[in-house]
Amino acid sequence: MTASMMKAVVLGANGCKLHEVPRPQPGPDQILARVKAGVLNRADLGVLAGGMHGSHGGAGVVLGWEWAGEVVETNSRVTGIKPVDQVMCSAPGAFA
Repeated sequence: MTASMMKAVVLGANGCKLHEVPRPQPGPDQILARVKAGVLNRADLGVLAGGMHGSHGGAGVVLGWEWAGEVVETNSRVTGIKPVDQVMCSAPGAFA
């Protein structure tokens, strides 16, 4: 695995599997965090069963909705948060 790739649990036609996926690049109002813990919740079970949670779902989606971790990168318009800060969030991609 390279620095531009990461491991993630991805939904496929026959369930979920661990894959290497491109590391996301945060937009100007976003951060990139290293997930330390993820939670399996009802929204995840619905997506795993083939449903949607808002616009999140379908084949190829990285599973997981709630997570906690550490900020590794911030972008130009982010204030009040810096790398190494501990964060928790409800956002897609917890299992990456």
